[in-house]
Amino acid sequence: KATAEVPMGAMWTDASWLPHTPDGGIDRGVYDADDKESSSVAHLYGQNIAAAESMTVMASGPVAYSYHPGNLKFIADMELANGINRIVIHESASQPDDVHVPGLSLGGVGQWFNRHDTWAEMAGVWADYMARSCFMLQAGRNVADILWYYGEDSCVTTEFGRKPSGVPAGYQWDYCSPHALMNQISARDGRLVSRSGVSYGVLFMDRNVDYMSLPVLRQLAKLARAGVWIGGAKPEHPASLSDDPDEFEELVDEIWGGRHPHVLLTDSLSDLLQAAGLTPDATVGTDMKFLHRSLPSAEVYWINKPSLEYMTVSVSFRTSGLKPQVWHPDTGVQEDVTYRVADGRTVVELDMVPDDAVFVVFAGEGASSARMPERTQQTLLSLEGPWTVRFQAHRGAPAEAVFDTLRSYTDCSDAGIRYFSGVATYSRTLSVPVVGEQVFLDLGCVKEMAEVYVNGTLCGTAWKEPYRVDVSRALHPGENALEIRVANTWPNRLIGDQQPGAQRITYTDARTYSASDPLRAAGLLGPVRLIEVR
Repeated sequence: KATAEVPMGAMWTDASWLPHTPDGGIDRGVYDADDKESSSVAHLYGQNIAAAESMTVMASGPVAYSYHPGNLKFIADMELANGINRIVIHESASQPDDVHVPGLSLGGVGQWFNRHDTWAEMAGVWADYMARSCFMLQAGRNVADILWYYGEDSCVTTEFGRKPSGVPAGYQWDYCSPHALMNQISARDGRLVSRSGVSYGVLFMDRNVDYMSLPVLRQLAKLARAGVWIGGAKPEHPASLSDDPDEFEELVDEIWGGRHPHVLLTDSLSDLLQAAGLTPDATVGTDMKFLHRSLPSAEVYWINKPSLEYMTVSVSFRTSGLKPQVWHPDTGVQEDVTYRVADGRTVVELDMVPDDAVFVVFAGEGASSARMPERTQQTLLSLEGPWTVRFQAHRGAPAEAVFDTLRSYTDCSDAGIRYFSGVATYSRTLSVPVVGEQVFLDLGCVKEMAEVYVNGTLCGTAWKEPYRVDVSRALHPGENALEIRVANTWPNRLIGDQQPGAQRITYTDARTYSASDPLRAAGLLGPVRLIEVR
């Protein structure tokens, strides 16, 4: 990867042949290591861009055409967490006509990311999320405390694909090959510095350095003499019969024999970091992820909470003197936050939603503390039935139906609705006596995406929890026309086409569903509320 203009890894979404964890989840350890290797190469060699084949899936089992931004986001976030900053979606097959839908694929392999996706016309928000995230993570230089040297006789995926590195929470690291150690790394002011400009506080080595060649050993001796903090295991044997055993012993004795106080023979990376005086860059929880990019006039952190809870998280950052803001890559909204400075660190309060990822951007002169007004919300209106629902043409459903209450299409007696896949438009009017400063339409539960129009104005697209759209600018006192365009995914129609006597509507080049496969909940499920936020 060091010779590639863009080092690239991969991250599959799902596949029956991938190893599983004891709880039944997919073990993506090899893919995590592959992506981390790619980003490490980009940082060390200065390519800056690290790419990944993304979201690949094999349609073995009932998973084909079941993906949408809401259930793909966690995969994109896993890639970002590993330092990937160019997402290459696998794949987008050409669709030569509008009749054969969902159409062609790569023989049942890929993401089916093309214009025949049911939600294709709503995909802009998904592309924006990935684009904003990658753009921010391409800016400046990566910041990491640890350079992890993994030896001469293996590779990152072999060493760490099934055995995570175990780096303590709050620290970032890059993997280092022998070539990078000898050709890219030098010492400056007691730190490891790459020709690309990135630097590290410590060099760590695990047991895979039992055998070490003399060129690597000589480079370690140079770094030790320059006051670089080095920790981990020490080599026991020359890597080659041609290596001079006497020189090998002399160098090992010099480096690890107590002559250099910055060299620790320890299995504990935490002990090495503490000895080097390196406090956590960002105090995230063990299940949270972070990245740090440094610019001449700003520090940019990416914070990811891959859990389904709503929670306020206090994160302490190893920076001070600059004002923090939270930038939301899903919406583009930038907002001030509550923070305080203590002991040279800035503690920021982050209100995070399920499966959230935000940027904390430090720029401009900051104060010692700032507190944002507490937000309160109240329900102005609960929107009950009836709803007029218009269904996309040529998908087997009637042109229109009336839903007295919101329910899944799969609960309908009409087979055309029960097996419907596509876009359905829910419409009704709502009367609002007064419009507050900030009013949201909360859709409750959506399967899977929804565009909200008020009085003909597109207010936004809800594609993940919370399914909530700001309607303030389009709403006015009195009667308002509301339309909610909801897209579900293809499986229900594909299953419907397998039913005895069904008139086939869909075409695929790989049969993936049978008549007995379970249907997916679909449509606007609610409850729908109009909420004022102050």
